[in-house]
Amino acid sequence: MAWYDDGMPDSGPAPDPAVPVVPAELRSALDAEPAAAAVFDALPPSHQREYTEWVGAGAQTDTRERRARRAVERLLEDRVGG
Repeated sequence: MAWYDDGMPDSGPAPDPAVPVVPAELRSALDAEPAAAAVFDALPPSHQREYTEWVGAGAQTDTRERRARRAVERLLEDRVGG
């Protein structure tokens, strides 16, 4: 139970808002390209959130996958200094 008794079971701690939830399509694209994943992981949470929200906002799977591929390309360009 939560510290107060509202009759509802405690669902655990709330997710940390500073840590963005990475859409599956972006996670798969990053897993396939470790260099891009390293750049992504080094970004501040606010910049990670920009990528995750942009990819996750796609209504269709194809759109999210295309955006995830483009995100990886951009991350690799940033790694090189582009």
